[in-house]
Amino acid sequence: MRLRTRSLLAQAPLIVALLFVVWSAWRLARVPAGPTLEARADRLETATLGAAAIAFVLGAVASVRLTNAILRPLSILGQAARRLAEGDLEARVVLSGAGELRALAQDWNAMASRLAELQRSNVGQLEEAQRQARAAIDSLSDPVIVCGLEGGVLEANDAAENLLGVHIDGDPERAMITVAPALRDALDGARSHVLAGKGPVAPRGPAEAVEVASPGGPRFWQVRALPLYGPQGSVEAVSVVVVDVTQARHIDELRDDVVATAAHELKTPLTSLRMAIHLCIEEAAGPVSPAQGDLLHSAREDCERIQVLVDDILDLARIQSGRTELDLETLEGEAIVEAAVEAHRQMAAEKAVSLRAEALPDGPTVRGDRQRLELVLGNFIANALRHTPAGGEVVVRCSTDDDGLRFEVEDTGEGISAEHQARVFDRFFRVPGRPTKGSGLGLAIAREIVVAHRGHIGVKSKEGRGSTFWFSLPAIAANDGP
Repeated sequence: MRLRTRSLLAQAPLIVALLFVVWSAWRLARVPAGPTLEARADRLETATLGAAAIAFVLGAVASVRLTNAILRPLSILGQAARRLAEGDLEARVVLSGAGELRALAQDWNAMASRLAELQRSNVGQLEEAQRQARAAIDSLSDPVIVCGLEGGVLEANDAAENLLGVHIDGDPERAMITVAPALRDALDGARSHVLAGKGPVAPRGPAEAVEVASPGGPRFWQVRALPLYGPQGSVEAVSVVVVDVTQARHIDELRDDVVATAAHELKTPLTSLRMAIHLCIEEAAGPVSPAQGDLLHSAREDCERIQVLVDDILDLARIQSGRTELDLETLEGEAIVEAAVEAHRQMAAEKAVSLRAEALPDGPTVRGDRQRLELVLGNFIANALRHTPAGGEVVVRCSTDDDGLRFEVEDTGEGISAEHQARVFDRFFRVPGRPTKGSGLGLAIAREIVVAHRGHIGVKSKEGRGSTFWFSLPAIAANDGP
């Protein structure tokens, strides 16, 4: 109603001008007859022009006032809209008078008040959720650290501050300055591993823990890391959980000592038993019947298997305890591959399986124990030949990767199901349903040898489509010695 009234006011100058013209004509009509017709026409024209000028001035003034009356509320609304878009939910529109614009301002203010109320409610809920999450993390006995993309510490729970010495007050880049160097290197390595797109860091057992000296004796910490994704799906931070596995490590060491001691105690009587069976087979103690000979041959084969198991257990115990010295030398990947492949040519021919090498000539060199690395690669090749049917193929490769040299043994055999792949490097583990040949320690020994060289080991497999066992060693430029 207000706008319609103002639009009528804009037409008032035209009405006034028309009334003025009518009045001028009436005045001319009453002029005495004396003046001529031309004089009366001049006077009429002058009066008309004056009326038009007055009407123009009045119309311009009225138009300006009407334009300001309409645009000023719209400008106020526009400013309020910009402030609201910038996040200022307290912006309000104040318009005097009545009409459609004032009603619009009231609706606008009601909308802004509702948005502010919703924001306060959402912020309160978010703060409460953050407090609950923080309380839950602080209640954990294991240290939890959230690292940013640049390495700074964004968050740390009470356990991280009390047990590890992580302090996020002040400079986030120096929050871990008081953390033990070995553990700090492990944390940086886990963060870099995740940010490089290699997936989470999940150690397989206490054997991969980091040892840190403490007043109460050495403590062993296991570092686990997971990526934290943002709204766009990109990694924005890394969550690191540090688990104290000191007790589990001591239990493992005690178990290993018991097993190693038992194996060592078995070694002497087993040697005597083997010798006695051999003498009986050679009839050194008297003639042996064919049936007795068959039994003695079976007993000797069982003794040989037990001897291999005992030797593997003792070898594994020596590697894990660090008592085994690595004979380090500068090695080329091509030479290691060729030696391992040649040692298994006969086995491949007996199995009617194609065995070939794809080594990278002139690749980077590594520091390692030639005999033990050939043992690792030979174990992979023997397993591949054992589980590949006749007519299949085994390929041994050597290539470069981010760490240095990567060795792979790929077969076209039966493959390993996903649920068993994580355990193939465990001691005494055998895939269910497979023949029980061997001691079950070959892959466990291979893992310990690779870890002793500061390398990495793993397997990729699909059931029914073959497997690829691999290990990588750091290049000599990045590692002068294990």
